[in-house]
Amino acid sequence: MASTAEDLKKRISEIMEALGKEQQELDDILEFISKIDDADLEQMSGSASSARNKRNREKARSVAEVRKEYENRRAEKEANIGRMWEKIQGLQEQERKLEANT
Repeated sequence: MASTAEDLKKRISEIMEALGKEQQELDDILEFISKIDDADLEQMSGSASSARNKRNREKARSVAEVRKEYENRRAEKEANIGRMWEKIQGLQEQERKLEANT
């Protein structure tokens, strides 16, 4: 399928928009991780655990579990962002070649 320069520019723009959203989500995750205070989370976890035990509910997640979950999400977002940049670079290269041939 042959792409026109306009098609490529539109696709690059769409990916850049998605990239901005991914970056904002990554920034939010990083901010949350940086604000985690072990004492507060331990207290929250303990309070939640106590309340759950009274209601025979599932055990609250530990601070380490919460931190690990967010670190995994951070790594996934960074990988997604890297793939998006690669896609943008590939599309820009296609665009340069297309413009050079016209």
